[in-house]
Amino acid sequence: MKRFLNLILWLSSMNVLAVHGQSVTTHVKDLDSIIKQTELTLKLNE
Repeated sequence: MKRFLNLILWLSSMNVLAVHGQSVTTHVKDLDSIIKQTELTLKLNE
């Protein structure tokens, strides 16, 4: 029974990790977009 519970906990942890990994990727892409937009704005203002 204990092994079964450990397996369930491990699977739940992997699910949480996967969701957080996707969130981080989205935030990194958003930051990259903001940086590129800022660089473009600065170049246009020169």
